[in-house]
Formats: sequence, C-alpha cells, structure tokens
Amino acid sequence: MLVLTALATMPIFAAILSSFMLHETQGWLGWLTIIAAMVGVSIVVSDGNNAIGQPEGSPVLGAAYGAITALGLAIAFTMARKYRDLEVVPAAAVGALISGIIGFAFSTEGNIFIAPIWTVFTMGIVILPVSFAFLIIAPRYTTSAIVSLIMLLEMVIGPFWVWFGIGERPSMIMILGACIVIVVIAFHIIRTQFYSSNKYQ
Repeated sequence: MLVLTALATMPIFAAILSSFMLHETQGWLGWLTIIAAMVGVSIVVSDGNNAIGQPEGSPVLGAAYGAITALGLAIAFTMARKYRDLEVVPAAAVGALISGIIGFAFSTEGNIFIAPIWTVFTMGIVILPVSFAFLIIAPRYTTSAIVSLIMLLEMVIGPFWVWFGIGERPSMIMILGACIVIVVIAFHIIRTQFYSSNKYQ
C-alpha cells in the first residue's frame, strides 16, 4: 500500500519539474485534479493493511523506493517533453535492458521461471516494450503532469484485471476509489483539451 501511495506522488513531481524546467503552470484546477487523483488511489489501496500474506520488511524503505521511482519517471517524462528531438525510445530500451540484467542477477535460480514461460516472454517482448514506448513518447504531445496522471490508472485498473482474470473481486471501497480517479482524470483531460482548442481559435 505504501509503495503504491508513494508512486501516486508522480504527478506532483512532474508538475513541480514542469514548472521549473518548462515554465508550465498547472493552475489551481490542475493541482486540485492531482490531489483528487491521489486521494482516489489512496482509497483503492486503503485495504492493503488487511491483505493476507503481506510481504515482510521495512515499510519506510518500500515507500522510499516507490517515491524514488515516482521521481525518476517524472524526470523522464519532463525531459522527454523538454527535448522533443531526443530519441527517447532507444534510451528507454537501454534502461530496460540494464534493469533486466540487474533483476536477473538478483533473482534466485528457482524463481526465474516460476511463472509459465509464455507469460514471461509475452510481457518481456510485447506488453512492456510497447506500453513503455508509447508512455515515453506521450510527453511530446501533452504535459508530463497529465501523462503521470494517466499512469495512475494502472493502479486503479489493475484490481479489475485481476477480477476478470482470476476472479478476485475488488471491494466496494476499491471500486469507489477507481471511479474517483477515472472521473477526475477524464474531466481534467477534457477540460484542458477544451481550453487549448479555444485558445488557438
């Protein structure tokens, strides 16, 4: 729960970095959207303390790792927007390769292929490369704060994929939080698009 909540700070990092590096202001409605989306994510993961089989370890360290990840992604999105001619997909590919090597090195032999081999190759060859390629290109066309907001959908839609895939039904609290995030992000995107279209008419 702490890790997901820490990751949800990514839009705040992106908004602050955009203000300093790109001079893009969010406005009070933009900040309200970010806060509301974070509240929705917090609601979705609020039942995490009651989960069975929680991992052992330091919650503070887990939250710190989540915050570092959020900051790193926010920096990547902001840099991709600032330097639009930069070939970000090859850079992301090299980064993913290095991450994979490090992850492989720290994995135990018995856990490397604990999942069906087709799922490993499908995720590694199709799902992750395609999704991250689009994700890293997205800041060229919209603000890094909006891209970060859209990434929050991953946290709230995930439980529904689990529901559809293996039948673990999310609680009503999780459904409520997911609805808040989806409505808030949709409203913000529609509002900003409407403002941009009127601005250039």
